[in-house]
Amino acid sequence: MSTSSRIIFGSVASWVRILVTIVSQLVIVPIYLSHWNVEVYGIWIAIQALISLISMVDFGHQTFLHFEFLRFGNDNREMLRKNLWSGAALGFIISLAQILVIVLFLATGELIFFLGTDKIENNALIFDAGMVLLLQGITWLICTSISGLLSKA
Repeated sequence: MSTSSRIIFGSVASWVRILVTIVSQLVIVPIYLSHWNVEVYGIWIAIQALISLISMVDFGHQTFLHFEFLRFGNDNREMLRKNLWSGAALGFIISLAQILVIVLFLATGELIFFLGTDKIENNALIFDAGMVLLLQGITWLICTSISGLLSKA
């Protein structure tokens, strides 16, 4: 495959991904709002933002390794192997640290501060938000941190 065809294919794939994201958000938001009240939807948005912030270090690490894999190419398998396994170990440690941060939010009761409000009286909603955040952290570890790295190698 030539360089220009790879660039075109990659660009088209990126634009399709952006389009699918936009369409899915336009479709999903009315569904959420028809089943949830504004408070629950606001907590959901805050959880999404918080998990994005928490996973930023791991995402940056993965992006760095992806470019290192591209730099080595298929010619230097030994360096690919070293970077893959050291990157997987570090990614695992980063993800565990992310989960630890989430657990600390839950244990100290500071999650409500990080969700951006202290006016929520519904303790069950805060507990559910914490569990969703914890499950997303675990899902990030399993589906993105390790397996995502393996798919880029």
